[in-house]
Amino acid sequence: MSSFPVTRLRRFRRTASLRGLVRETRLSLDQFVMPLFVAPEPLTNEELPGMARFDLEGLLHEVETLSASGVGAVMLFGVPAEKDEEATGAWEDDGIVQQALRALREHFPELLLLTDVCLCEYTAHGHCGVLSGGEVDNDATLDLLARTATRPTRHPRSATGAAIRWTPPTCARPCASASSISLRGPT
Repeated sequence: MSSFPVTRLRRFRRTASLRGLVRETRLSLDQFVMPLFVAPEPLTNEELPGMARFDLEGLLHEVETLSASGVGAVMLFGVPAEKDEEATGAWEDDGIVQQALRALREHFPELLLLTDVCLCEYTAHGHCGVLSGGEVDNDATLDLLARTATRPTRHPRSATGAAIRWTPPTCARPCASASSISLRGPT
C-alpha cells in the first residue's frame, strides 16, 4: 500500500477566507472572450446549445445580450457565402467579418472586437493557404495572411486573434479549426 503523500498541507483550505487569501487564479467575466460565428445566413446547432452562426441582425442581438451581461470582448469567425482559391472573403472590405466589424463598432463602441486570421473557412479547398501543386504555397499565403490580419486595424478597438492553424511548410489536409468549430453545418 502506498504511503504517498505522507503529509497533506490543508491548512490554507480550511476556511473560505483563507482560500480566498491564497488563491492564485481569479477569473472574472471581463477576462473572457466570447467566440461568435457570423455568416450571411443564420444556422443553429442543437448539439451545441447557446452557439450558432449569426447573420448580421442576429449578431447584433446576441452581442447586445452579451454586453448587458458584462462580456467585454468577442472574437469573430466568418463563414462566407462564397469561397475561392485566395480566401477573398477573409480580407475584402465586403467580407462577412468586415461587415460585422462595422455593424458592431457602430452599436457597441466600447466592445473589444477580435478577428480570426485562419483562411481555411474562406478557401474553396479548405486549406489554410494558397495551393500550388497540391501543397500550400507559403510565400503566396503570407500575403493573404497579412491582408487578413490587418483588416481589423481599420476598425478602432479591434485586434487580430491567432486562431490560425497553418502549419509550414505544407498543410497536408484541410484545416479543421473553422470547419469543425463553425457548427458542422454546410460551409
